[in-house]
Amino acid sequence: MSMPLPPFVPAKPNLTRVDVDPDKQRRFLYQNGLDCVWERAALCPCGVKGLSVLGAGDLRQALADTATPGDAQTLDPACPVCFGQGVIYYRSETIRALALAMQINYQPQGLVGDYAPGFAAITTYPEQQLAYRDRIRVLDAQVTVQDVKLRTAATVEALRFPVVARTLRLTSGDETARTLYAIKTGLNWRVPVSGAVLVEGVDFSITVDGKVDWSLGDVLGTAPVEGARYSITYFANPHFVVVDPGFPRSSRTIKKQVTDTAKQLAIRSVCRALWLGEGET
Repeated sequence: MSMPLPPFVPAKPNLTRVDVDPDKQRRFLYQNGLDCVWERAALCPCGVKGLSVLGAGDLRQALADTATPGDAQTLDPACPVCFGQGVIYYRSETIRALALAMQINYQPQGLVGDYAPGFAAITTYPEQQLAYRDRIRVLDAQVTVQDVKLRTAATVEALRFPVVARTLRLTSGDETARTLYAIKTGLNWRVPVSGAVLVEGVDFSITVDGKVDWSLGDVLGTAPVEGARYSITYFANPHFVVVDPGFPRSSRTIKKQVTDTAKQLAIRSVCRALWLGEGET
């Protein structure tokens, strides 16, 4: 059929209806949202010449499109900017966002290991549109994280995520906790019969930026020695990476104006939880 098919348009007086009020949506997001740290992502141009492109993946596609034959698309593991991850995080800022359906999706002995990736729906203002690979850290929430680390020669060591404080409302009163449990091994990686359990404030402390400081234990001789392993359970903020950025949405409205105009609405994105084997770089 080649003839035009003009659709029916209702009379203009019906356009006074407003399906979504952008101002009310903004107020709702602010009143019910959580404070989050938003880190924007960019691709790192690093690479190692002469290596195969096998398994390079989409992170190297931008470079692969302009590379000459023989140039490598392999990430540089010694890159001082992306640390071999292929992604640079920049422009960190605190925003207000709705974080709904946050989950860890714990699956012991599952197909992907002890933890399957959890997801969250993050809704932001239209001016703060999230992009693929951006990171979100929810400041107003805490989760329990379990780490096993190898003690290095450094006195202060970073865990997978910064340690944060959590206030627990108990019958005896409010109590603030950062770590729940810590235990060490010897150089043979075996747990000793006694003296293995470590106590915060006695054997180690937590720095302002959420790292483990072994100064106390090094003086007492109770800290793990270099080359030994230790396990630590602690509180951290939930961390997410954007895997499905929301598409910008608008609603046409004629409220308090002569002609109808498009007003931008909040944007909902799907994020994957950073959990097993992952952390901040």
